[in-house]
Amino acid sequence: MRTGSLPSAAADLLHQSLEHLAAPAIVVEGPDAPTVRLANASARHHGIHAGDPALAALGRSLHAPPDETAALAKVLSSATPTTSRWSHPDQGAITLRVTPLAIDGDGSPPCVVTWSTASAPASSEPLQRANARTAGDDEQALSAVVDDSPIGIQVLLPDGRPLRTNPAMHTILATATAADHHPPCSLMRIPLAQCHGLDLAFERAASGEVAHVERCSIPAGDSQRWLDCDFFPVFDQNRKVTGVVAFARDISKRVTAQQQREALEKQLRQSQKLEAIGRLAGGVAHDFNNVLTSVRGYADILLLGIAPDHPHRELVQQIHRAAERGAALTRQLAAFGRVQITRIETFDASNAVIEMMPMLRRLLETNIHVDLTAKGSAPVRADRSQLQQVLVNLLMNARDAMPDGGTIHVSVEPVHVGGDRPKMRLKVQDSGLGMDEATRQRVFDPFFTTKQSVGTIGLGLSTVYGIVKEAGGTVGIDSREGEGTTVCILWPLATADNPAPTPDSEPSSSGDRPPRDVTILVAEDDATNRALAVRVLKDLGYSVLAAEDGQAALQLAAEQEHIDLLLTDVVMPGLGGRQLAERLAHVHPEAGVLFTSGHTTDDVLRQGIREDGVAFLPKPYSTEQLAHAVRDSLRSMDSHTRRE
Repeated sequence: MRTGSLPSAAADLLHQSLEHLAAPAIVVEGPDAPTVRLANASARHHGIHAGDPALAALGRSLHAPPDETAALAKVLSSATPTTSRWSHPDQGAITLRVTPLAIDGDGSPPCVVTWSTASAPASSEPLQRANARTAGDDEQALSAVVDDSPIGIQVLLPDGRPLRTNPAMHTILATATAADHHPPCSLMRIPLAQCHGLDLAFERAASGEVAHVERCSIPAGDSQRWLDCDFFPVFDQNRKVTGVVAFARDISKRVTAQQQREALEKQLRQSQKLEAIGRLAGGVAHDFNNVLTSVRGYADILLLGIAPDHPHRELVQQIHRAAERGAALTRQLAAFGRVQITRIETFDASNAVIEMMPMLRRLLETNIHVDLTAKGSAPVRADRSQLQQVLVNLLMNARDAMPDGGTIHVSVEPVHVGGDRPKMRLKVQDSGLGMDEATRQRVFDPFFTTKQSVGTIGLGLSTVYGIVKEAGGTVGIDSREGEGTTVCILWPLATADNPAPTPDSEPSSSGDRPPRDVTILVAEDDATNRALAVRVLKDLGYSVLAAEDGQAALQLAAEQEHIDLLLTDVVMPGLGGRQLAERLAHVHPEAGVLFTSGHTTDDVLRQGIREDGVAFLPKPYSTEQLAHAVRDSLRSMDSHTRRE
């Protein structure tokens, strides 16, 4: 609710102040027919509401004698500050105060009327005799509104000195501690007053204008207090500014809530951005994996046909190594996007690291020496390829930190850390350049890198962090400039419910049947990869049928008496790999299925190939990996047939 003459901001502030008063209080305006413009909760309880004729409402509520009502009408018309008391048989002593509100404008200003009652009778003191009371009574009249207000109020002289400060403003000023640790006595003397324009707002009010300062902050210990401030001039009868009234509303809770909401919205936008990047990474990885499958596969075939001393052998090996680095990059993209397909199993991490080292050493320059220490068995339940990815990223990071060569110490062992569950500790220490503290604090941020290489995208350590945290482990890093870097990973060991597997004796490489008796149907929409798979399988002695999509594969299958294995891409135009496998089972129920795909996104997962026991060969694969996967699938089929 607002008065007609008061500025809207002042009216709102006054309404909030009056609403919190225990005593009844109203704002009356109008020289000829005074009307109630504002009425607080206590006044409304007495039956007085906004819009009521003021004199009739007060007379009805206070049972004022006729002479007091006439005197009140004169006081409201002249806007004279007044305090009056009279006695009522039922309510006892009644004290009524009238306080005009000086505003910038013509006409009679509105007045604040407050009253209180007491059980003991008091002597009558008509209004007309109270007009001669002192300025101290005027101050007492304001106290009911000012002192109990939850809004900070301070009356300032034109030179900025405080004349009156209510308790709420004292609380605000007490938190705005100055450099000498003494609270300022004036709102204009708090730190940063000039920065937030409080001084300019005060000067405008001192010149006769109403001024507002929104969301200014003042120091409050180790935090900040946020205020909305309004400044109103006070005029004398000659329209000269005699002071300034400052209102300060504490909006810290509202600002803090808004900041928290904005922070959550920022996190949501960042999450959506990362999700979009992850989807993009999955799409890039799919296309790149198809290309790398051909590069790696044909490089493998060339290496098989080139003598060790042939001058071109080193060139082919370089192509092969480049393809391996590309495959590592796609795995980083997939791991960062959290979209790669995982195969959880229980295995000995110590043995796995030992088996990885020959391949990992080939990724390093000859001037980098790697020491490996493996102590004891460290069974973990994880995706073996993810552990490999962690080790690859750490070694590549160490390599880049040693441009002139050096030594990398790798150690893996089971450890007990406090009373926690036993962990596998993987530690990689290099003798490289090291890093400063600011860099160390950011090394796990996605896309953060200090390397100048064009091919560096800054996902190495962020990928490590994501994989280890998802497995329930921790990553620690210690580094100093010129003293190298040590990365320590603690990975939970497998529980008794998931013990490390006992190695079985390796069956014959070709299963129970010679390859020439095995028919394999290859369904692959990428022509280069299809030709590669056909050549590799034919070189191994298998009978091979090739189809460019699922529908063509079904047509070929209908013409065959027997099919032992279906090697199919998961995502193909038209009929996908999963649907193809289901339809083929009706025609050739004896056929096994080996899925393959360069997709690492949810497209693959939605097609159902993540089920336990389903064979899956991710792209890019080598010719050796293809051969092993086919033999394992055939061997699994033979074992199942024998059990039946």
